[in-house]
Amino acid sequence: MQNLRKIGRFLLAGGLNTAFGFAIYALFVYLGFPVWATVTLSMIAALIFNYLTYGGIVFKDLSWRTLPQFVVFYIALAGLNTALLYGLNSLGFGALLAQAILVAPLAVISYVGLNNFIFDKSKTS
Repeated sequence: MQNLRKIGRFLLAGGLNTAFGFAIYALFVYLGFPVWATVTLSMIAALIFNYLTYGGIVFKDLSWRTLPQFVVFYIALAGLNTALLYGLNSLGFGALLAQAILVAPLAVISYVGLNNFIFDKSKTS
């Protein structure tokens, strides 16, 4: 039951993170920032926000020791997402369909990675 609640919080935080990421990106676009700055600043803001929601709400761990691991994990996850998108595109899937196909598997990878490697309570003893 505890794991089901955590998974539920993870899915809610994921929705919140998605909305925040899009909103902050849209804000920078609206303010007229160049594309490189919009992407860079919105990614940094989203990464911090995601750390706070996943660490604080889902895994109840905002200790500074987890932040560097979280950043590395998210960079690796973004790299995996990109590689898989290119792979699906090369098989003829359009960009939107390819990302839609990857949402669920990447969410599972994200949860397992965050739960078992980044916010693993057994490592803190």
